[in-house]
Amino acid sequence: MNATTTSDTKLVPDHAKPTCSRALRVGLFKNSALLMACRVAAMLVSLVTVPFVIKRLGLIGYGSWEVLLSVSTITTIFQNALGGTLLWRVSSAYGAGDMEEIRRLPGLGIAITLMVFVVTFPLVLAFRHPLVQLFHIPMELRASALVILPCIVGVTVLGGVNESLAAVLRGSQEAGYASVIQTLAGFTNAGVLLIGLAKGAGLWSLLAGYGVAALLTGIGYYLRASYLHGWFDIRPKMPRRQDVLAARRYLGLLSIGSFSSLLRGETDKLVLAGFASPAWVGIYAVAARMSSVVMESSNFFYNPTIAASGAMNGRGDWEGVKRLYVTMASVFPVAAGLVSVLVLSLYDRLTVLWLGRSVPGIAPILFLLVAGNAVAVILTGSGTSICKGLGKLEIETTYVVTGLILNIILTITLVLSVGAIGTVIASTVSWAIGAVLFIVLLHRHFDLPLLGTYRSVGALLYVAALVAVARVLIPVYTAQPDRLPALLSAIRLGSVVACVFLLPFILANGNALMNYMQMPMLRSARNGGLD
Repeated sequence: MNATTTSDTKLVPDHAKPTCSRALRVGLFKNSALLMACRVAAMLVSLVTVPFVIKRLGLIGYGSWEVLLSVSTITTIFQNALGGTLLWRVSSAYGAGDMEEIRRLPGLGIAITLMVFVVTFPLVLAFRHPLVQLFHIPMELRASALVILPCIVGVTVLGGVNESLAAVLRGSQEAGYASVIQTLAGFTNAGVLLIGLAKGAGLWSLLAGYGVAALLTGIGYYLRASYLHGWFDIRPKMPRRQDVLAARRYLGLLSIGSFSSLLRGETDKLVLAGFASPAWVGIYAVAARMSSVVMESSNFFYNPTIAASGAMNGRGDWEGVKRLYVTMASVFPVAAGLVSVLVLSLYDRLTVLWLGRSVPGIAPILFLLVAGNAVAVILTGSGTSICKGLGKLEIETTYVVTGLILNIILTITLVLSVGAIGTVIASTVSWAIGAVLFIVLLHRHFDLPLLGTYRSVGALLYVAALVAVARVLIPVYTAQPDRLPALLSAIRLGSVVACVFLLPFILANGNALMNYMQMPMLRSARNGGLD
């Protein structure tokens, strides 16, 4: 293996060397393409597993599992912030060519993860009985839920070890490979789950698949990171004083954002379970999975954008950051807008195609969830990812805190006035207000082109108008649940809707975006990959 010698005489593998800003932008799109392929594969797995789970456990059983999963997810607030902080630190070190720092950082995350586990696991173990009763877990599932709840919380919290290693890959411009590892582990999860359900293991099969996937993910991350930077020492390392000083502000601000995000999604499930029943949680979970493709469409580009902007900032290339913002301000609205239009225009057909049955009561929840996701991604996706890469989270934190306060106030008010559905309404409204606040603050603090934001706002209005017209013109799918007619109808109508949506974007942005994506790669190819 070829290597170069750094100033501290350490050997740095060629594939670990920091690259120029042009190559970072090209690498961003390569990582995004790989992420897209992996997420499509993961969604195909979901198409198989979720209907099978609902068939075996019923909507109440599926909702009960989602309640247990939500409790465990809430315990990862600090873990998510830690992973984001490590991504920022690793990407900056990668841009500066500091391989020793890259090898040291995961140990800090592992040490903090173990400390969080020592605190959270005993608490959940002690309060598992009142938690299971509070969320109306059915009596026939309660005995297993009492054991599964602390187990899944433990596995989830220890997932911080995986996130620490994943930060090394993503910060080293290897987000695509990280997604491949996660997707392969997801396949294993689905396999264990389906076998367990077929054998009658019930909720235990869900826990088994979840645990196996977490273990395989960690092994895969470790092997890939070690290939890039040499075998890692994963023994916990206590943070030094300079680590605390360098990361405390970023970590604190990111924790607020993580808390707000989890409050919006996971707390909605818990409120629905506490004020209604797990059956409502099951309906919400189905709608959330359908709406999640809107957010997934941005995730193809989100982490790669953080990593690329962090590396550019580490090199002092502010002009590169500005060009990156302009590009991503065109990409996020097209990706999220197209998915939003297709899901909302064809939701009745997609539900039958996916589950083999219609789900009464899903429409209002689905429309609210997609609306919230679309507003957040289209208006703030490019800006928040750039801010994270630069280590400037103050603006995002302001909008997050504002949305969090509004969410709490509206949730209490609307749940008392309109019932459990009020928590979903509150999340969507608060998210939209916060997103508008973010773009105002972004342009006040950073000299970023306004054209991208204007196009984002226009795209959002266009999405809303197109969905309204489509739902008026497209008849409701009232036939007997049958996947084949639903598929043919969705393909036929979806093709028309997609063409109508994409046409103005292609005319406005197509040539410029294609030239931006292709020219650096073409030049690199002509120069033998040395550009």
